[in-house]
Amino acid sequence: MLPGHAPAARSPFVAAALSAALVLLLTPPAALAAFAAGRGDACVVARIESGSSPLAERLRALAAVDYWIEADRELLLCSRAGGASSLELATATERAGTTVAARYPEVRAERLRLWHGGRRSAADSLGRVLTTGGRWAVVELAPWSGDPAGPTTTAPGPGPDRVGEQLLPFVPDRILARRHLPNAEALGDPQIEALLGELDAARWFSDLSMLAGWNRWTRGSQILSARNWLATTFAALPGISTVTTSFPVGTSTGWNVIATLPGTRLPNDWYVVGGHYDSTSENASAAAPGAEDNASGCAGVLEIARLFAAHPPDATMIFICFSGEEQGLYGSYDYVDDLTATGDLAKLRGVLIFDMIGYTADAELDCLLETEPVGATWQALFAQAAVDFTTLAIVESLSAWGSDHQPFLEANRVALLAIENDWDLYPHYHRTTDLPGQITQQMGLQILRMSAAALVRQVGSTAIFTDGFESGSAARWDN
Repeated sequence: MLPGHAPAARSPFVAAALSAALVLLLTPPAALAAFAAGRGDACVVARIESGSSPLAERLRALAAVDYWIEADRELLLCSRAGGASSLELATATERAGTTVAARYPEVRAERLRLWHGGRRSAADSLGRVLTTGGRWAVVELAPWSGDPAGPTTTAPGPGPDRVGEQLLPFVPDRILARRHLPNAEALGDPQIEALLGELDAARWFSDLSMLAGWNRWTRGSQILSARNWLATTFAALPGISTVTTSFPVGTSTGWNVIATLPGTRLPNDWYVVGGHYDSTSENASAAAPGAEDNASGCAGVLEIARLFAAHPPDATMIFICFSGEEQGLYGSYDYVDDLTATGDLAKLRGVLIFDMIGYTADAELDCLLETEPVGATWQALFAQAAVDFTTLAIVESLSAWGSDHQPFLEANRVALLAIENDWDLYPHYHRTTDLPGQITQQMGLQILRMSAAALVRQVGSTAIFTDGFESGSAARWDN
């Protein structure tokens, strides 16, 4: 397991997320029952820059606040029944130095749930959404929506249950998603900057458009053309060997395209860069162009492969375009199973997954970095690279769901998902209208710059650290 804990600078975030994840195990049942039995709590949603800011700390510490939820740039602050009113909460919040985005005079605590992974529109159908952040929402269930008593459960292995939405028990005092607030100056490096200059947004967009020209529905025939084009394109890169592997997806067959670039110094240290190339839509048998979801990510894998093929890494890099993701992560589960069977799983030092990296709903280019606590150090590495070499705003979550990082995390490997933070606002998600014209090239380029910079600090390269400044070791970035 590499690495096992977050660096000291990140420890408050990681500690809070870890303790929140364990609340259901560590809190006495009687205490949880008392919480669930509450009636008529008052809540407000306060605007914050980040949960790590002094303002957020003051808000959580307000005497009127009995419990809270952090969701990106919002803090849900609540007082139990019989305590402060929502007006009193709002007044205290504004006096602390921020604005109130919403006020809820009466919230039924026993009906609060956490909605994970699904789109906001689906959460809205269950009741009242109090706040959202990352791929989470806090929902107060409507009386007619039923009252699920506990978390949804999933069976082992791939399948639709691996990507379905989750309705989970409400756990107070929890970080769902945190806006990264840089706590150090940028650590620019002219050698890395020169390397990043070779990333080509127009070429990435051209690859994306090529893939979007095929209907890449896993159960259709055109995905085979996409598979063959990917295999041929990877194989044309210097030093790369390419294979395709098959696996069952129900009664159909899925194919992974796997391109390997052996490390020059550390061949048994493996780093995976991946993303799924299959797509879907409301009429997948007719058309599923999937420009954003996920030709954008698969084209990003190819662009990173070009960069490192031109400047060979110290460690081995494996570039994978998975299929069967939309049916339930079949391709990535198959790959993890194969590594387990061959005894190579322990060689994995880190996995980066691209999924939906080309859309933005506004002028702000913001990226969600999602993992579990085992990947917190890698998450911090990529967040720092964003500060050093990009214009990205970063949101972090330590709760993974529904993309190809999940099988690796379940196998206790370090894995990270990079996804544009406006994913839930994309109006063409899983639609036949998910076309290249919806893509913002600068969004994709900034995510690729962050990723390439973080990766080169991990895997090394013949293009950098040639003046003795660094040996290629990642030790500096792991502390």
